[in-house]
Amino acid sequence: MKSGDRAVILLIIVAASMAFYLARLAGTSEEVYAEIRVGNVVREVIDLSAVSEPYTKTFRTGNGGYNVVEVRRGMIRVVEANCPEQIDVRQGWISRPYQSIVCLPHRFVITLYSQRHDGLDVDGVSY
Repeated sequence: MKSGDRAVILLIIVAASMAFYLARLAGTSEEVYAEIRVGNVVREVIDLSAVSEPYTKTFRTGNGGYNVVEVRRGMIRVVEANCPEQIDVRQGWISRPYQSIVCLPHRFVITLYSQRHDGLDVDGVSY
């Protein structure tokens, strides 16, 4: 390998690293909304970028089921639930658009969006 080849490889690595860093930096500045559904009903929409103090909230899901959600600025998680496998609790924090936490026994879903979601979006697959 010649010195010119090494310079080109180094230049490509630096450019890719900068592009990755800038894309990651640009993704953190947008507003993120958490849509919380039980069954097919939207129970609450939270603007995570506007949360000033951390808090928890309990959502009753029917048949004695519940999910306790912890909300902080820019992130959300399920802290406690009385479902058998605790997959939603073990998932931990989510903070990026289109990430989800799902509890199937309770039909409880948290989905993050980068803008207020009205449920009428058309994407490339459904179009």
